[in-house]
Amino acid sequence: MKNILRLGLLALTNFAFQIHASNSKPNIIFILADDLGFGDIQANNPASKLSTPHLNQMVKDGMTFTDTHSNSAVCTPTRYGILTGRYCWRTSLKKGVLNGFGSALMDPDRKTVADLLQQNGYQTACIGKWHLGLDMAKKSDKKNDIDYSKEVKNTPLAYGFDVSFILPGSLNMAPYTYVDGNQFTEAATLNQPRTPFNISIISGGPKAPSFDFESVTDLFTEKAEKFMD
Repeated sequence: MKNILRLGLLALTNFAFQIHASNSKPNIIFILADDLGFGDIQANNPASKLSTPHLNQMVKDGMTFTDTHSNSAVCTPTRYGILTGRYCWRTSLKKGVLNGFGSALMDPDRKTVADLLQQNGYQTACIGKWHLGLDMAKKSDKKNDIDYSKEVKNTPLAYGFDVSFILPGSLNMAPYTYVDGNQFTEAATLNQPRTPFNISIISGGPKAPSFDFESVTDLFTEKAEKFMD
């Protein structure tokens, strides 16, 4: 079987790597869970209000590191650091995160962990939340006037991934549509109203007619399972 790397969204704002490799090369699974606290996992905190049986089993069967550090507390710079191994402030983004329409943050010539794995015989895929910027074709100079029929530049395919199915930003950020490879799956022709500021805030903006917020996780799971199969 060919070696496989999967990068996916397992929950609303989670991020995952998986390598399914043959004989001499190991499986590697990397999951970056947005807003998951150390104490949310029952194995780390018996008083946790969350049920985490599978993570508890991973802790029991594997190795746990309790003194760890991130180069940022938010999405975009954390993902940049994970993929490139560089400090986030070495980019043009000195604080905060990109929005869903943000331009590609990474130089296509910048080597990533996906490039490294490709060079070592792995097939690679990115499935889920990207949030590192894309270069979208525009119809005009108007803000966010995107031509959804044109090729999207600097998707994960430009950074060492063989397969890509992503949301441009977070699930609460427009445009609410998917990018499959280098193409939008559907034009975001409708307007999604902004929701009240609470835990499920949706910022509002262009949305594809068939885009369903509640089915995103299931769709990413289906895509990831199909790729692994």
